[in-house]
Amino acid sequence: MSDTLSPEVKGTKTICIPCSETEYDKIVDDRNEFKEYIVHIYSVYPELFPKFIVELIFYE
Repeated sequence: MSDTLSPEVKGTKTICIPCSETEYDKIVDDRNEFKEYIVHIYSVYPELFPKFIVELIFYE
């Protein structure tokens, strides 16, 4: 088995948000709490988020 990572599938993206592993573990399983956190991060760093994510967050 190869030790190298496979290339990303075209069109996939990753958004890295400021969140400690402890904080993430506390909120990830609670849909509402996680959404509140993402909305907060969006308000601070809107440039991190593509338009379609914004639409999903606010127009769900």
